[in-house]
Amino acid sequence: MSNHKCPVTGCSITVGSHHLMCGSHWACVPKRLADEVYRTYRAAPHTEPHLAAMRAAILAVNSIVANQYGPARELHGKPKRPPVREVLSRSEISSNLQPSH
Repeated sequence: MSNHKCPVTGCSITVGSHHLMCGSHWACVPKRLADEVYRTYRAAPHTEPHLAAMRAAILAVNSIVANQYGPARELHGKPKRPPVREVLSRSEISSNLQPSH
């Protein structure tokens, strides 16, 4: 794998191939989702459960950024970081972890 752009809408930070997103945005991923990304990666990387957990993490951060700041903006080349305490409700997190059909 090669380096890629952070998948959070509006972020232009390049991240290493073993990272899902830039550090500022990863810090915004609710702990339960971050744990799920790590758990599914250790169990079976790049399988549907792992990909679903990654999609849910990206969706959660995009939602946090959009709700907090509107479209993602950059400040001096670094994304503005929403407060870490901003998280989705438990029902939103649970629904994001369900596999799509």
